[in-house]
Amino acid sequence: PNLQGRAPMQPGNGPGLTPRRLGETGGVESVTLNVNEMPRHNHAATVSLQPGADDDPAGNYLGGGGAAATLLYAANTAPANSALAPLPNAGSNAPHNNMMPYLSLIYIIALQGLYPSRG
Repeated sequence: PNLQGRAPMQPGNGPGLTPRRLGETGGVESVTLNVNEMPRHNHAATVSLQPGADDDPAGNYLGGGGAAATLLYAANTAPANSALAPLPNAGSNAPHNNMMPYLSLIYIIALQGLYPSRG
């Protein structure tokens, strides 16, 4: 069997499990979560109380509106000139399907001796 990138899974069903048929494949290597599936969380951003005077964000804070539309950033100065701006909560803790790639097959492992027997 080709198990490249897949885990072996015994066929059949069990309590609380979905049935699997011999030779069935499924699952995915990666899952991209959408916002609703992310854990509920929030962030805060430090912003300047000064008007924007720079077009480079490096080392600066988001400013309070500059003289030109491109001047969005104000200098990172004393804490008295900045404020912590809370951002709205994101994420909803919704469930998502997260099943690793698998191939349903029957496998038998010999614990003693040779199997099948030679002779």
